[in-house]
Amino acid sequence: MEDSKNLSIFQGLSNYIDKKEILTSIISQLEKDTGLDYTQIEIDAENLHFLQMLRKDLANHLKKVAGQNQTRFMHLIYRVDITQAKMNTIEMDEFYFHNLAELVLNRMFQKTITKRYIK
Repeated sequence: MEDSKNLSIFQGLSNYIDKKEILTSIISQLEKDTGLDYTQIEIDAENLHFLQMLRKDLANHLKKVAGQNQTRFMHLIYRVDITQAKMNTIEMDEFYFHNLAELVLNRMFQKTITKRYIK
């Protein structure tokens, strides 16, 4: 899977005027749910490479957690709210964590948009 492939979250963001605000909310939720720290990065919602870096970083983190502690990994997946059925749709190949990171980012996008409409 090439990094130049468009992320579905990038396509979803393109429908909103306040992309940076939405992406900031997504990253905040991602930090809360995964324990990753993005406080030192500059958010660039217009740049596909930024989102690809975010996905790659998340994929590496998921792979690391899964390799160290399967219980902690499953807890993280539960906290992010990825269903077992969704996880079962991901092919167990060399792109597994890349695809899982994509699912996580899309779920963060859904949570963020839902919260905005409930307010």
